[in-house]
Amino acid sequence: MIGDSTVSRTLKLLCVAAAILPGTPAVAGSISYTDPGFTSSPHVQFLNVREEWDDEMNRSTDPVFTPPPPTVTSVPFGTRLTLEPESFSEVKTDSASEIDIESKRSNFRMDVRASGASNDPGIAGYALDTLSFTLGGELSVWAPLTSPPVDSYASSGVSASYSLVLKSINWTDVAAITVDRAAPFMVTSGDLERSESGGFSVNQVGASAKESYTFNSNVTLNQDDLKVLFGITDPDSYITEVAIAYTADISVAGIYGEGYGKVLNLGITATGQPVAVPEPSTLAMLGLGAIGLVISFAQPSRGSIRSASRRMIKLSADRQRRSTSSTVSA
Repeated sequence: MIGDSTVSRTLKLLCVAAAILPGTPAVAGSISYTDPGFTSSPHVQFLNVREEWDDEMNRSTDPVFTPPPPTVTSVPFGTRLTLEPESFSEVKTDSASEIDIESKRSNFRMDVRASGASNDPGIAGYALDTLSFTLGGELSVWAPLTSPPVDSYASSGVSASYSLVLKSINWTDVAAITVDRAAPFMVTSGDLERSESGGFSVNQVGASAKESYTFNSNVTLNQDDLKVLFGITDPDSYITEVAIAYTADISVAGIYGEGYGKVLNLGITATGQPVAVPEPSTLAMLGLGAIGLVISFAQPSRGSIRSASRRMIKLSADRQRRSTSSTVSA
């Protein structure tokens, strides 16, 4: 209503936001992806790749609104999945509306498994070497009107997080351990850059010129990072399978203003590292040493052999003298 004050409009906006943007919205749609490239690498494989989404613009699983499938790229010792959701991830308020709020949440899930076999007799299998997540997109806000007769307001925000579940160590299933982390962001607007953790938002009160932003998030975890996350200290234990959930949220709001947000791309890369066949254990070496000691004790020494030889010579000489004496007497 045009006669409302700015404070009244803002309270309306907050009340509507609280009603339609719960902390964990229900899943509106989901899709499972299949591609021969998911498992083509001899080092790591992507399994059970799927996407779930919820938004305030499209609560439908109609194919028209289904996100495009990921593309698969081979990288050294691994595979990269790239999702470019195009208009599927775009949200925008109507600047002609008194109050408008839109949101989009996408949740990408998959299992990443390192191969437990190798054609190389010196390699026992592969462990996870690196896991990498990249996210890129854009935001803008525009509040064109000022009082009187009305104040415009526009807001746009994005957040991202990832969850990792430990599934196997040294190719053996283990009790699940889950860790959750917020994704870091680098935000750019013109010549200005700033870093944010977990997410960020921008807003504008009219009348103002349109402001545009780009955002990028990059996370790379190696085997040592993963072991620290899961509390593994044994140097001979290697993480060989994890489950991944990567969640990206975009929300926009406006009072006769335009908030806009879009995810342009999401990439997930996994690589493997070879694990050498273990050397014989110390216990086995000790066992071989014990066998050697037994053989050593069982063999006579050189001194004992010489003593026995002298005794045999003396005994033979005594027998010869006795034989000679008997012949003379006869």
